[in-house]
Amino acid sequence: MVSWVIFDIGETLVKEQRLFDEWADWMEIPREKFWAELEQVIAERRDHREVFERLSPGFDFAAARALRAVEGPLEVLLPSDLYVDARSTVKMLAAKRYRVGVAGNQPAKTAEFISDLGWPVDLIGMSGDWEFAKPAPEFFQRLIELCDVPATQIIYVGDRIDNDVLPALAAGMHGVFLKRGPWGRAHAEWPEASNLRYVINNLSELLGLDLLQ
Repeated sequence: MVSWVIFDIGETLVKEQRLFDEWADWMEIPREKFWAELEQVIAERRDHREVFERLSPGFDFAAARALRAVEGPLEVLLPSDLYVDARSTVKMLAAKRYRVGVAGNQPAKTAEFISDLGWPVDLIGMSGDWEFAKPAPEFFQRLIELCDVPATQIIYVGDRIDNDVLPALAAGMHGVFLKRGPWGRAHAEWPEASNLRYVINNLSELLGLDLLQ
């Protein structure tokens, strides 16, 4: 019996389009061109940060981030970035007495963003606070420890097969693939996607899965 539902953040609860648009604008690259190249990098199963090198050969991403941080707050999430189904899904799960977690590959400051939303969330975990990030097995083992229940009682929901679903399954959890956003669209075409038991197009479909009946 499932007792915990844990959500990834980027492209699961939060749309990251504005953050990438800000990078395109800062680099003075048309947004359409940036996004087309980003989708191509993801489709090739490569690290999405390669988009910067492809669009601007020799681009020093670390130096650019440091410069942007001096210019002002960098990669700050806003409530307006939330997907429309995020809040309602979390609240309905809590109303059904499921415990809810939010955990992903995010800087430590994202924990404060989630906390300030005032949602009924029982667990918040960021890779920026830990020594490891997804898809490392240690990330999912930490979640199991924090939930303090057998892995089979935990659902992990994410938009990436490689970072979210497969490592969650390997840890003994239930993995739910959310087929939206640039990663979700690309990963839906992977052969691995056809072997997944739980695939949804939006978070509202989560409550209809047999796991939560």
